[in-house]
Amino acid sequence: SAGTVYAPNGLWTECETKGAAYTVTCKGSGIDLYYTAMPGGGRFGVELDGENKGETDTAAQRAETRKLSFTGLDADKTHTLKITLVSGRVILTGVDRVQRTGARAVVHNWGNGGADTTDFIRIEENVLQSAVKALDPDAVVILLGTNDVLSSDEKEFADNLTAFVQRVQKATDAPVMIMSHFRIFREYSVTKDYLSYSYPAVRDRTGCTYWNMYAWYGDGVATLKDSSD
Repeated sequence: SAGTVYAPNGLWTECETKGAAYTVTCKGSGIDLYYTAMPGGGRFGVELDGENKGETDTAAQRAETRKLSFTGLDADKTHTLKITLVSGRVILTGVDRVQRTGARAVVHNWGNGGADTTDFIRIEENVLQSAVKALDPDAVVILLGTNDVLSSDEKEFADNLTAFVQRVQKATDAPVMIMSHFRIFREYSVTKDYLSYSYPAVRDRTGCTYWNMYAWYGDGVATLKDSSD
């Protein structure tokens, strides 16, 4: 739909019902709560394991992503975070469980099923860039194109993806990699043009890294027996 997109991946939950509550239960050494500050934004209160953590005012001069971090928690204990709407309109955009496990990496997935580049470049630029800054990634990987093949030629897709990559690059010094879509259950005529023109063009325009997953995977994904897509 038309209008401002208030989350870095186009997905959010919002409410204007006073007293309405949203609860998250998880284990971890910390919890990060992401929300959208915006003109006319409301207020919400937070309780962590039954302890009042105060209220947050989401009013701002322009829309942007902000984060509340709760640290120093017992990693072996199950924690309950409760967000209650106090007044006005509140938008929540995500919750991260922080857990130090010795893993090699932590992946934050900002995917949005069914979306294409036209959806991602409609995201309010400041909302996207403030979210990237709040996350402070070590690397950014962008996989778009699987849904664009239904509506965009190779030049439109390249222009859209270039614009999105450049917006991300303005928000972080972390390296950015684009990945081609891989072969799915159907072949589309524009796919070969994406591979030969679009992705390499975006790489050359932005200086990002490009991985051709189509060539790397071959038919391995298209022939999966447990999925039609």
